[in-house]
Amino acid sequence: MSVKKFKSVSNLCMLLLLINHAYSQPSLKRPEVSLSDYRFIRNNYQQSSTPFLLGNAEMYGLVDQEGGGFDHVWYTDVWEDYSTRKAISGPLFECVSKKSEQISNYNQEIKLDEGVVRTSVVYADGTGYESSIFCSMQDKNLLGIKIKTKPTGKPSAWTLGLLNDKVFLKYPSDKEAQGRSSWFGYLQAFAFSARTDKALKKNPLGLYEFTLNPGDSITLIYNLTTIFDTPDFEKTAYTAPSKPAQYDQLLSEHVQAFKQNWKETASIILPKSDYAQLYYRSLYWLFSVAGDSKFLPSEGISPANDPYEYWNMIPFTYGGAGWAAKAYIALGNKGLANKMLQAHFKPEALRENGRKMFPKGEQPLYHYQKYLGQYEYLKEYSDDIWLFGHELNMDNTNHYWMWDNSHGDWQAHLNAFAASMFHNYSEYFPDDAFTTQKTYPVLRGTAEFWRNLAKWNESLKAFVLPPLNSLTEDLFQASPLDAALAAKWNLSMAARYARVLGKDPQLAQQWDSISNKLFIPQNANKYLEFLGDSGTRQGGGYQGIRGVVYLSYPTVELIPSLDRLKINNSLDDAWKRNKQGEGMITFLANWFALSDAFMGKGENAFEKSSYCLTQMDESKSTLFEVKTEPRPYFLTGYASFSLVVASMMLQSYNDTIYPFPAIPKAWNNVAFHDLPACHNIKVSGEIKGGKVKWIEYVSNGKIIHRQKTNKPAFVSVSNGQLIVKN
Repeated sequence: MSVKKFKSVSNLCMLLLLINHAYSQPSLKRPEVSLSDYRFIRNNYQQSSTPFLLGNAEMYGLVDQEGGGFDHVWYTDVWEDYSTRKAISGPLFECVSKKSEQISNYNQEIKLDEGVVRTSVVYADGTGYESSIFCSMQDKNLLGIKIKTKPTGKPSAWTLGLLNDKVFLKYPSDKEAQGRSSWFGYLQAFAFSARTDKALKKNPLGLYEFTLNPGDSITLIYNLTTIFDTPDFEKTAYTAPSKPAQYDQLLSEHVQAFKQNWKETASIILPKSDYAQLYYRSLYWLFSVAGDSKFLPSEGISPANDPYEYWNMIPFTYGGAGWAAKAYIALGNKGLANKMLQAHFKPEALRENGRKMFPKGEQPLYHYQKYLGQYEYLKEYSDDIWLFGHELNMDNTNHYWMWDNSHGDWQAHLNAFAASMFHNYSEYFPDDAFTTQKTYPVLRGTAEFWRNLAKWNESLKAFVLPPLNSLTEDLFQASPLDAALAAKWNLSMAARYARVLGKDPQLAQQWDSISNKLFIPQNANKYLEFLGDSGTRQGGGYQGIRGVVYLSYPTVELIPSLDRLKINNSLDDAWKRNKQGEGMITFLANWFALSDAFMGKGENAFEKSSYCLTQMDESKSTLFEVKTEPRPYFLTGYASFSLVVASMMLQSYNDTIYPFPAIPKAWNNVAFHDLPACHNIKVSGEIKGGKVKWIEYVSNGKIIHRQKTNKPAFVSVSNGQLIVKN
């Protein structure tokens, strides 16, 4: 527009002010996707269907399909022993007088932003009921169930099952109790109490009986408190539950708290599709299972009370516990990310792992009963060496895992995966105290591990690693690619932080020196899996070829120092040898997708992550590890899937922000709002008709940069001010 068209200087000044205002003020209200389009809903009752998941990150379970509650509930802080979690029976209502009758009309649904299961059941004779169930996001120990019968029909007989007979139950003398409407029990280090608004009686089977007339209702308020909540857990559990009359208020508070999780998470608007449905449902599952303030989540939700089929329901560092933390960080939910990192950060456990996971001095090494030779691992034990365990006990120490004398837990690559969580948090949500007290100690401790583990090889003129277990868990070789890249990343990042913080100058010099001279297996065309690899090992199936994913993720800061052509060749070759993902675990398909996304290959990332759509139950309400395995609601799968979506929209590393770095052609109209980037910058952008319409960078509530292409933006600091430019 020409300046000559303005009649006065004042008009021109006014226009410039308006333009400046438009570019300096963020949107008052960010766009949100219509989550109602993706709610869980079933209109046909089938006992064979996988139940819906309900939880609040500290308690979760599979909801009874008839809307009565839970067969059992898992709690993050209820343990049978130091390495096995324990399921709690019930609470479960059952309409026993209608148990053999056919359901003629059925509906069960969950709105993704509410976290409430609502069920409607009508029998052939026209009688029926409605129920609502929630695990409170406001009070993480509280669970509520309300059942109301239809206004017509006959009275119906019901039972209520609480904990099993091993638990001591007694009726308290409580002025608030109406008859025998309250219970209290305890077992080991947890206690529960339950209150209803009706007087019930216990039958010889240990169930509580009652009758509901047409139009009648019953409300249950249930609380379970553990010793990890308070040493006085028995008294607290008994006094904690509110009156049943407060059910509606408690439900409303829960819904508001559940909605808040969505508000504090970046908004990503995808084209309506099954892929989009899985993404939004993945966030619901994350909110339901991951984010406890005391303990890390387990890998999956068991459909039966058999923890041994589900890895004892314990956390895996680079499994769901790690992926969920990384997803919360990448999606900008600082509060939940912080909770999970607090649960990961256990210095004494990390030191103990450093003292116990790997041997000191030269040791004979076996793999599946085969003698591999004598190898030296750690020269000495030191409290400066920190290690993250593979599977974790209650206190985060490593749960030792051996197959025929082969160390399945020697997956040292996961130290970069775990440390990268802390680094990402410090990058996206800068906090001096967190960085100095948590991120740097983690980087320092893991770097010290690699400094002690790496051995100079004179013939290769490089540092090599003794035999370790790969991310491909049946592969045990010297200098596996994933461990070599993890070591290089841990060492270089620890040195980078040390220089910025002015700490450990001599160690930083050694870390950098080892990192620069570390042996990375490769040939002229691609990176290899391990020292001596011919590059022809057969892949495919559950294990496949996995370690190449570390070429791009999570060690993204190394990408500029590696050969991009070799990275792409290695990823493409591994995927081909893995039979394009056939039989692969969902989180591994997503990890390959992430690696492609960070190489800018959106079509590949979309294709590989879309594999998850083939690993769901028929109603598309459940994601499995692999469909042939009975592990529904696989935390690692849906956490990594949501992270793929975020990484296709935005990436940020080495003080560079990459907007829309890996968008597939199918996404002609997409947008994201409030995704985090380095230096506490929030980024939003939109693609419409296949073209970038706008991208804006916000710092402290003000837009500091706008652009209309997806060119990388470089971030620097000058005189205390952030500068973003292309």
